[in-house]
Amino acid sequence: CQLLEQAIATLTQEFHQTTGISPERRIDLSMPFSNAVNTVVYRIVQEGFTNICKYAEASAVQLQIQTTPAELLLTLEDNGEGFRADESQTGFGLRGMRERVTALGGQLKIDSQPGAGCRITARFPRMNA
Repeated sequence: CQLLEQAIATLTQEFHQTTGISPERRIDLSMPFSNAVNTVVYRIVQEGFTNICKYAEASAVQLQIQTTPAELLLTLEDNGEGFRADESQTGFGLRGMRERVTALGGQLKIDSQPGAGCRITARFPRMNA
């Protein structure tokens, strides 16, 4: 759990150094999840930041990760150029994200419109181990 928080802090610093944007972060990992979920959460943030760097031309980014007894909820949002979410699902990054989330019983939603930024939402139910 602390490892995930540290890893995301490192990603955030690298993103800030690359783009000059300091993402607003709200991270609550008080109810730890499995390493499998933590790894996918890290990868989504990593891929999301990469896409924002390459394509979004954003000036503000928000990252929120919250754990509850029932689920982990991740939201990554930017105010960049956006894209037609219904046409852009074929990119390997987005498809890979969706496959990883689905494999853990979660849901991935990508909301974007041209000129309206992008929001990635991932929900992971707490599995009974």
